[in-house]
Amino acid sequence: ANQRTDLTTNPDPARQVTTGDLATLLQMIYTCATAGSGPLIDTFPGELSAGECQAVLEQFQGNRIDAFIESGVPAGVPLAHKHGWIDDTHGDAGIVFSPNGDYVLAVALYSPGWLEWEISNPLIGELSRLTYAHFNDPAGYPPNLPPLPALPTPSPTPDLPLAIISNTGGAGLTLRSSPAGAEITVLPEGLLVYLLAEPTAAANGVAWQKIRTPAGEEGWVGLSYLTARP
Repeated sequence: ANQRTDLTTNPDPARQVTTGDLATLLQMIYTCATAGSGPLIDTFPGELSAGECQAVLEQFQGNRIDAFIESGVPAGVPLAHKHGWIDDTHGDAGIVFSPNGDYVLAVALYSPGWLEWEISNPLIGELSRLTYAHFNDPAGYPPNLPPLPALPTPSPTPDLPLAIISNTGGAGLTLRSSPAGAEITVLPEGLLVYLLAEPTAAANGVAWQKIRTPAGEEGWVGLSYLTARP
């Protein structure tokens, strides 16, 4: 997904995607289901049918969470979608079968370290509401934007060396209260962290480094899972 050559976060190649990728895949499934044609049928001739693609959409229509894209679509309007989230990223992608035409919407929001549900859910819901209004009856949907919670004043970026969490196989790295101590949280692979000045410690045959996350959490992690950033 990342096309830049000047920025590398060591992502797991099997766990990266863009909203454009998700929207394109949904469009392919939709074309397969409604027309029995398109890239999926062309790529898998004789292996995939329009009925099977329709079954996928019906499965997605059973996904009811009363949040994200679903919260911005009027009751009774069919929606086939798949949502997902991890600590720092929340997203939803779906097909809305609206009165004035079907459309695809894919949204992903990110915040370093941790993304609050109280921020992501109303934002995605409002994007969904505005999109539905654009394709249907704008006059029937006045832009009553919901108030967003006040964000804290960001702390100045510390002048500390940086490292990227890597080599975890996508499982993430446990942040502990002390070397080999109690678990605080699990940090995702690819997260950029600050290296604190405390000397490296040894415990249980492991070298430990004290770090600070972008969210301000401090603790100890295995040094071998940190790749220094120049």
